[in-house]
Amino acid sequence: MIQIKYIIFVSFLSAAFCSKCLRYTFEEDYESLFEKCTIQALQEILWSHGHYNTTEVTGQHAYSSAFISPSGSATLSCVSSFSFSMAPNGLIEIIAYMDSVSPSDLIAVLAYEITGESGIDTSVGSVLLSPVITNFKQGWNHLKISVISRTDFEGYLTFMGTAAEGSTVLIDSFRYIPPDQDESSCEIYTTTNHD
Repeated sequence: MIQIKYIIFVSFLSAAFCSKCLRYTFEEDYESLFEKCTIQALQEILWSHGHYNTTEVTGQHAYSSAFISPSGSATLSCVSSFSFSMAPNGLIEIIAYMDSVSPSDLIAVLAYEITGESGIDTSVGSVLLSPVITNFKQGWNHLKISVISRTDFEGYLTFMGTAAEGSTVLIDSFRYIPPDQDESSCEIYTTTNHD
């Protein structure tokens, strides 16, 4: 009987550990929290870190001042995030902007589970934004990934993208919402973060 209670307690504790809202804007620590992709051919081309006061785009929120965008040319840029806890059916939301003049413009976000054993991490979801996709919308988009996994895990996001000359392609922020939490209790920009 004690063993069953212990298993139930550990299961509850594990779920509670992963049930934490995570929000990230690109306002601080981009260079130290993000790293080159592990995809061999894409290791050298990172996303550029920028500020809205240097563009014609207005931030998604009054407190939003920074973003990332694919570097320079139509070459594929790639960067991976820090690791964080995720759970099955958790939701990842990415706030992205695209003013496209080319069908080659792209934002791809892939969520991975860190496996550690084989050295090859497992994909647990992805989303694309491109002018060649049905229902593409110019301007601001809220891209969503529903996490597909059997258990709680540590994972990370990989951002890949291209921007043709004359196009504006950027990511403002992202958040992870646990399956047991309401979206409204996990706002990306809160007044308490900026007072």
